[in-house]
Amino acid sequence: MPMAFPLQAHHDIPCKRKRALKIQQQEQVEKMQYYTILVGVNGAGFMNALYLPPNGVAIQLAPYNTTLNIGTYAELMKARGPYLEWHNTHKENHFVPESHPNAHGVDTIVDTKEFRELIQEALAVLAKDEL
Repeated sequence: MPMAFPLQAHHDIPCKRKRALKIQQQEQVEKMQYYTILVGVNGAGFMNALYLPPNGVAIQLAPYNTTLNIGTYAELMKARGPYLEWHNTHKENHFVPESHPNAHGVDTIVDTKEFRELIQEALAVLAKDEL
């Protein structure tokens, strides 16, 4: 299903959103082979980036002030191919759900300008790889 967000609307970049939890593991692996850029929040679902094609860019989104396993995920992703990282540096864009006050789960609002810059950087990596 197409994803409607400013990057697609303003830059005509085709985007798809797929919840990995709704499909079987084999299908997840197969679908990853067709993606050129995968953007994901730090967590187990981001491990699907390991199945991107060799030149596919994995982009990890890190919540505000997190000390979770960002570095571990980064090392895994760098070993498989192009990797970029974004850190939420805006405290006002960080929310801990009331239903999970002691959990690691947080909601992060990604700054639109920073996200566009990140995607442009990923596109530049892809373009460089095609040369």
